[in-house]
Amino acid sequence: MQPRLFSRGLQCNINHVHHPYWQLDFDMDGAANDEAFLHLASFPDTGFGSGWFRYSSEFDSRRNPSENPAWFVRDAQSRLGSFIQPSTEDGPHDVFSSINAGIRRYHGNEVGSWMFGATGELGFNNSENVVSQDNVIWYVGHLQHNAADGPDHYHAVGPIIRVSVP
Repeated sequence: MQPRLFSRGLQCNINHVHHPYWQLDFDMDGAANDEAFLHLASFPDTGFGSGWFRYSSEFDSRRNPSENPAWFVRDAQSRLGSFIQPSTEDGPHDVFSSINAGIRRYHGNEVGSWMFGATGELGFNNSENVVSQDNVIWYVGHLQHNAADGPDHYHAVGPIIRVSVP
């Protein structure tokens, strides 16, 4: 699966970046028992395989696509899960939007219209436990508009999601 945001044209003739947010609530085998992992080749084996790190509390991830990050969310009991990876068009985070993924414990009052303003980043990071909880992962895209591409060039961004069945 690949949720995508497409954009074309320049309303302002300068280089700029759009930062769409996707809230992904997988609940692979029910709402409870979610676990979240980050994979980087440089991580040692901490019991989940080489390169895999399991998050124990809410986090904001600042990984650039050049590091080939992958996130994995699964049901701790059934092991059904999904891999989330940046697409090749997804740019790196920047000073305006400094994260590219975040995991949060699910709370119904944290769903709905964006409440952080036009320049606000993802909130709700209360350092809550996310091991075997009902969690959501936020994916943040970084869609770059380059003025040199002209007004007719389509840009696209969005994560790549692959379902994993044990």
